[in-house]
Amino acid sequence: MLVVGSNTTEAHPIVSLHMKWAHARGARLIVIDPREIPIVKEAEMHLQIVPGTNIALINGFLKVIIDEELYDKDFIENNVEGWEKLKSIIRNISLDEVSDITNVPVDQIVKAARYYASSRRSMIMSGLGVDEHEYGTEGMFALINLALATGNIGRPGTGVFCLRGQNNVQGSSDMGCLPHLLPGTQLITDKLARDKFSNKWGKTVPDWIGKKSTQMMDGAVEGSIKALYIWGEDPAQTHGNINNIRNALSKLEFLVYQDMFMTETAKFAHVILPIASFAEKCGTYTNTERRVRLLNRALLPLDGVKADWQIFRELSEKFGLISTFDSPAEVYDEMASLTYYFKGISHKRLGAAGIQWPCPNPKHPGTERLYVDGFPKGKAKFYPVYYREQTDKINDEYPFILITGRRLYHFNNAAQTRNTETTSEREAFLDIHPRDIRRLNLQDEQMIRLKSRVGELNIKLKANETILEGTLFTSFHYPEYPVNILVGGARDTHTDTYNYKAIPVKIEVIG
Repeated sequence: MLVVGSNTTEAHPIVSLHMKWAHARGARLIVIDPREIPIVKEAEMHLQIVPGTNIALINGFLKVIIDEELYDKDFIENNVEGWEKLKSIIRNISLDEVSDITNVPVDQIVKAARYYASSRRSMIMSGLGVDEHEYGTEGMFALINLALATGNIGRPGTGVFCLRGQNNVQGSSDMGCLPHLLPGTQLITDKLARDKFSNKWGKTVPDWIGKKSTQMMDGAVEGSIKALYIWGEDPAQTHGNINNIRNALSKLEFLVYQDMFMTETAKFAHVILPIASFAEKCGTYTNTERRVRLLNRALLPLDGVKADWQIFRELSEKFGLISTFDSPAEVYDEMASLTYYFKGISHKRLGAAGIQWPCPNPKHPGTERLYVDGFPKGKAKFYPVYYREQTDKINDEYPFILITGRRLYHFNNAAQTRNTETTSEREAFLDIHPRDIRRLNLQDEQMIRLKSRVGELNIKLKANETILEGTLFTSFHYPEYPVNILVGGARDTHTDTYNYKAIPVKIEVIG
């Protein structure tokens, strides 16, 4: 098990529990992370890299695998294109240079690469430590290259698993909550796909690609977007560059906000629509193994509170799109009838165990593993990626690297967990190595001012030996400590994601 950029124990406790069980049964665990996170206690190896250098390290793995011919020749010949080009690029890499970039000794790079490549059942689990970076998409390409080169795709105990930031991220993507997709990952630019939905609804589906959330905020600042409808998200606290986000929200002529609690974003809203919680509604969730699970209602919602689907149905009728849906099951059935992956799935079939898509017909049992018989569009392709320094670099003025993330006792923006009496943590703090505290003549638990190139924040220090010298860590759970005010600058050119995991900052003494 190769865990990259995921504090699995705290961010995905159930996944980490299964990892611990696998380790107890003899599976080997390698962790790549700038911090000595709790799962490291279970690991054979911890490669404590400099934040933002994932690509260099994974390319170093490939260098070892190619030089020592540990790759799966038969799998590559039968299933993947672009091998010779990838080899020619990777062979020019120097492991000494990789070590200098990443802070990982050469012998550890070699040992970890051999561990991963020599097993016939190697699995990669990546988290937001890979994705939330200026070159996050390239980081994922590097991991996929590693899995393809060693043939660790399509067999039990193999694959690349992206551990998402919230539950049902997979489900929302499946349902078309991306600007270029219709449900079932059908491209909105595909006329045949659009016609299916247009004919079903009796309305024309537009052929243009919408905007990503960051682009929407840019549009609100510029004045090209006048109104927004935000549902179940708190960009005023959790998105990058929140000074820009809050400026965008304040400029809107009309903002509708739909959520369970008052959040930082709700404060900007002209209309707030309260929604039922997960325990007060029916529906489905889809997890990281593509398993669609049925959600059954346990409680009745408060008076005046409705489930999301009911609000959307009533609003669509106000806009002239009349529907006859009486339950989430009927909504799902319509969606399934228009997609290949979900055609055989219905609420009635799901039961307690759920079904993994693709499930193309009502008699299909679901698909436990993808790519068992190859890839659906022919061969996969290697996508060579190069390590590049991020645009926003550390220097003498901004000498520390800040990593943002989560703590065990809170979830995302903590709008829910801060409303419970059992939560033990009520204050944010900044993890810093004790030697950095002494070097700066500071004290443990001292309040300091943390500055980046786009913002500043007052926060309390906390000595922590699990972090590299020169790096810092804090969470974004508390509106009183708006950490994402420090996030800005360059964004991933593929996804428009900000760099949350390697922010150059400096520490100033207050007063």
